[in-house]
Amino acid sequence: MRHLVAALAIGFAASAARGGSITDEIGVGTTDTTPQNPRSGNMTNNLGASFDLSDRFVFHADLSLALEGATKPPKGSRLGSSASTVAAFSGSLDFDASDTVSLSLGLDVSPTSTQLSSSQITYKDNITGGQTVANDQLRTVSSNSAIDFTASYDTAGDSNLEWGLNGGLTGNHYNTDQRIARLETATGAVVTTQQVETACQISGKCSRALLSALRAKPGSLDSLKFSVGGLITAYRDTDMVLNVDYYGYNQDPTTAGFFSVGAAGRTSISGGNGIPIAPLHFLTRAEIGHRWGDFSAKVWGTAGHYVDQTGQATRGIGTKIQYKFTKTFRLWASTGLQRDTDVTGYTTSSASYALGAGYRF
Repeated sequence: MRHLVAALAIGFAASAARGGSITDEIGVGTTDTTPQNPRSGNMTNNLGASFDLSDRFVFHADLSLALEGATKPPKGSRLGSSASTVAAFSGSLDFDASDTVSLSLGLDVSPTSTQLSSSQITYKDNITGGQTVANDQLRTVSSNSAIDFTASYDTAGDSNLEWGLNGGLTGNHYNTDQRIARLETATGAVVTTQQVETACQISGKCSRALLSALRAKPGSLDSLKFSVGGLITAYRDTDMVLNVDYYGYNQDPTTAGFFSVGAAGRTSISGGNGIPIAPLHFLTRAEIGHRWGDFSAKVWGTAGHYVDQTGQATRGIGTKIQYKFTKTFRLWASTGLQRDTDVTGYTTSSASYALGAGYRF
């Protein structure tokens, strides 16, 4: 936190004569709690600032705080869960190499946080041969860091048809330690993780996320995200955008455990549309926006797929409206809906709603 305050102070001092902007956005997210997504909704606050260091350099700093809600224990479970505060810091430096070419280098850091989640495990009992339900308490300790580079080209003209291209590369390091802290039947009888793991190995029907948590082995996942996109501006007021993200992994993504729990507050699907329930394989995003004077609106949609054996498809839609009251002050509101299919075929629905304000000084 001291480093962030120092960076903001330096930015304010450096941009005092040149200007900059401050934004703040408050959001609420909801999601279905499922065996593959053992989390509840959240509340977030995203504070951002931009500082014009010179005619060509702009520095951005952002602080995100997310309060992850406690999951409601399944019926009959005596194992509770806990809320958790997740912080994420980011900074980037933009450089306008020319009137048409821009470069950006960014760094993101999300420190370690801990959360307890409550859910149920269904497995085949080795003795009775029947389906058995056990209540479990999942303990997750996670952190994340990333560095990214982006290059973009924009025709920067005033004609009725302008266009731009962008490409980027993001390196991400995700750490997680997930383990079943407590495991018991509805009557309170203690069940060992070895019992459940043995039953899972015999039936072959348990997810790899569950097996990873049962074995309680800390893990990490290093990834590279390749991004490419294009923008067309028609008649100066209509923007059409298409972006594609492709992910590659250094380790086996199926060992990342219950990904949505560890990634919540740290990783979002492109454009801020919710939280991924598993490591992504690829994602496309299409967007169209229009300006009517001081009022603007845009709608977007996403479609992608998770890595095999971690999840299936993800889909999303959303909209954002904004109004500029003055040259220096603006307000906006956004909403997003996301639908994911996990590795077992179960569908998870989630939603996000946000209000924000920006001031240019």
